[in-house]
Amino acid sequence: MAEVSGSLLDLSEEFSCPICLDTFDSPVTTPCGHNFCRVCLELTWDQAGAQGGWSCPQCRTDFTTKPELRKNTVLDTVVQQYRLNLMQAEQEQSLPAEEPEEEELCPPGAVPCDSCLKVAAVRTCLTCIASFCQEHLQPHLGSQAFAHHQLHSPLGSSELDLRTCNEHKKLLEYFCEEHGKCLCCYCLVNHKVCKTFTVEEAKLKKEENLRSRNSTLFDKITNVSSAFDELATQELKVKDDLEKKKALLIEEFSEMKTIINLEEQKVIKTVDEEEKRVISRISFTQNVLHKKKREFENLKKKVESLLNEDDDIIFLMKATKLNDATTKEAYVPRIDCDHKLLHTIYRDVYSLKEKLRNHKSSNDQPEDSRSSSIPPPASPCKKIPKENQPGRRNKSETRRCEPKKEPEPDANFKSEERSQEQRKPRRPAKGNPSHPPPFSFAANRDELLKYAEKISLDFNTAHKRIVLTERNTKMSVSDTPQCYSENPQRFTQCSQVLGYQGFSRGIHYWEVEIKSSNFCGIGVSYKSIDRRGTDSRLGRNKVSWCIEWFNARLSAWHNDVEQILLNTSPDRVGVLLNCDSGQLSFFSHASKTILLHNFHAQFSEAVYPAFWVFSSNTTLALCPLK
Repeated sequence: MAEVSGSLLDLSEEFSCPICLDTFDSPVTTPCGHNFCRVCLELTWDQAGAQGGWSCPQCRTDFTTKPELRKNTVLDTVVQQYRLNLMQAEQEQSLPAEEPEEEELCPPGAVPCDSCLKVAAVRTCLTCIASFCQEHLQPHLGSQAFAHHQLHSPLGSSELDLRTCNEHKKLLEYFCEEHGKCLCCYCLVNHKVCKTFTVEEAKLKKEENLRSRNSTLFDKITNVSSAFDELATQELKVKDDLEKKKALLIEEFSEMKTIINLEEQKVIKTVDEEEKRVISRISFTQNVLHKKKREFENLKKKVESLLNEDDDIIFLMKATKLNDATTKEAYVPRIDCDHKLLHTIYRDVYSLKEKLRNHKSSNDQPEDSRSSSIPPPASPCKKIPKENQPGRRNKSETRRCEPKKEPEPDANFKSEERSQEQRKPRRPAKGNPSHPPPFSFAANRDELLKYAEKISLDFNTAHKRIVLTERNTKMSVSDTPQCYSENPQRFTQCSQVLGYQGFSRGIHYWEVEIKSSNFCGIGVSYKSIDRRGTDSRLGRNKVSWCIEWFNARLSAWHNDVEQILLNTSPDRVGVLLNCDSGQLSFFSHASKTILLHNFHAQFSEAVYPAFWVFSSNTTLALCPLK
């Protein structure tokens, strides 16, 4: 130790700065080869100043310019190592003799050796249930008597407790699958009838099961993710569809508001014109009365002047002239507004208001009560809702939902009550839906084809939501209105279209191919059918006849009277029109020809093929028969 200290002292002189006489701190080298601390050399030169020049503090060598000082990295490394060695030497001298033995003690947190309790254990024997340091582990490593013992990385007491039986204090080496618990060799005796495995075998089996379950869970997660993606796509589609529907509803309500505003302006204009007419007549009568009043006043003045005349001859002459003057009474005519006109206007407006009110009250019903209005009726014939467009109500449904009459707001319009009574629903015709009326005109399709006609659709009558294709022989309905030109013949309320050909005499036959028979109608109509309002719907007036599919229900309609029919869900429907005998028949063509319904009427005008489509999935196509 003395020799080491002596050598360190010798080195301390070599590693000392000539200026501060201390160990070098960030040593730098001058051009003359001497070493100094950077701070010491810069302070020395700063004190000398630029006038004194720059020179080496040790050998006094002058420099013309201030040298560029660079760190001597080799010397700095040696100095750092010198300082470290010096510090270690000082620590060794200050430590007592017993210090090396204390270093062998078990550090905090480590598992101590169960033999010496001082040194940290390097292995734990699961068979002995004890931990050993390197020295006391040697018997387990070198002796064949311990060859079967299980060695493990050091385990603490809490970890060993998990691996030992609480009852027998033996290692848990087996696993009972039936009871799902680990067993020691003594516990195994009580599980002879159970299916047991070693811990290693049970682990492998459980791992295999868990891998299989993990694969199943992965598939389920994949399926759920796919379903989630589908729902997200469906959500976007639903939102897009609802936005389109909302835009269509806004457009419909905008059109309704426009129509109501135009009707209001028209009505107010009519009332204003009536007011101007009455005021004009009153003003004219007032002018006539003013003129008559002035005549009477002038005549009165003449009479008063004549009464002051003293000359008898002059008095008599003037009196005779006054007697000849006409004094007709003023005629005051009875001037009043046209109450009949005002009554008609008010009746129409009041009726429109009642329809809107009844429509609102019916929409305010609970959803269950609204949905229950569509199922098949209990009786053979019964009025069902007419629905042309979403949100619209028909007359028959309005009548069913109509509350008791409220008092009229004006006594001058009591005839409104009578007009409401006249609009009571008609009684439906009696009939049996499962037994169509007999028909003897045609027995098979070959006979019907003798009267085949080539039919096309009239573009000018098509509703703006009707899409015509294949040279106006195929029709469907679209959510987006088409850019059709305005035409008085075009349907504006119901999604309908008439045929281009009309028939007033003879026998005629055509066929219609139906794709997805749901919410559609086929029939005939006069050219004079209304194009506006709910009365323009096929079969809801006196000038049209049709059969109609409403969901799964098939009905025949005429003059707002419905007759339930047997629905055979045909793909093709034939229409036979006999203008001379007034017969209109509908046939279903599949494996055989079946008569669906037969109308009897006296046609007073030419009739045209007519069609109604409301469902976007339904398509009607005129079949080429010639």
